Amino acid sequence: MNCRKLYDIASKGLDVLYPRECPCCGRLLAFFEYSAGFCGKCRKEIRFVTEPSCKKCGKPLADSTEEYCYDCKRIAHLFVQSKAVYVYSGGMKTAMYGLKYGNRRYFAEVFAKDMAKRHARWLAGLGVDMVLPVPMHAAKKRQRGYDQAEELAKALCREAGLPFSGKTLVRTKKTLPQKELNDTDRRKNLKNAFKIPQNSVKSNGVLLVDDIYTTGATIDACAEALKNAGVREVYAMTVVVGQGI
Repeated sequence: MNCRKLYDIASKGLDVLYPRECPCCGRLLAFFEYSAGFCGKCRKEIRFVTEPSCKKCGKPLADSTEEYCYDCKRIAHLFVQSKAVYVYSGGMKTAMYGLKYGNRRYFAEVFAKDMAKRHARWLAGLGVDMVLPVPMHAAKKRQRGYDQAEELAKALCREAGLPFSGKTLVRTKKTLPQKELNDTDRRKNLKNAFKIPQNSVKSNGVLLVDDIYTTGATIDACAEALKNAGVREVYAMTVVVGQGI
């Protein structure tokens, strides 16, 4: 029996003991809703990222004649491309809070299924050697008890059959919360915040996984460390993204 089947059996056993809740509204899910991951009402209200979207960062755009969002027109990102699944609005704000701060780690499985399904062709065509979570500082991880980006990356790898690596990239600097900073300060805050413990990485392509994409400062900081260590191309995927302009 392979690891995936063992994981599925264990998950079903836990579902019986600990019924799952809708990430958006908190209502306990009926068994027939487990496959969708959300209750029927919230599933209909979720805003998925659709076209037109920024060809660089994946933010949904209001103007179909535009190819890039305002941020990507003025910032020379170090990653090749980033994709997201949901727009950060409505119930998804509650869902992300639960994943990040409410110990709702199993939300990562729900989100990863949509990530793998909605971007299956893109993921298959990347040809990446490894999937890395955007790492949390060790002290913060000990305090929280888990790293939500790591949970997401592992879940995505299970769904998409991709190779996970959790020790290639580490965060060495305790940074301030990004949500409290503007774009310029975000980039200063993340300067030299990440490093490669083994000093070099033989890889043609890496996929970074994180929870939220805002300006791309975090992804760029990770990409800089990876590219300096020898990675040729860096891609990214997040659960949610803000609306582009």
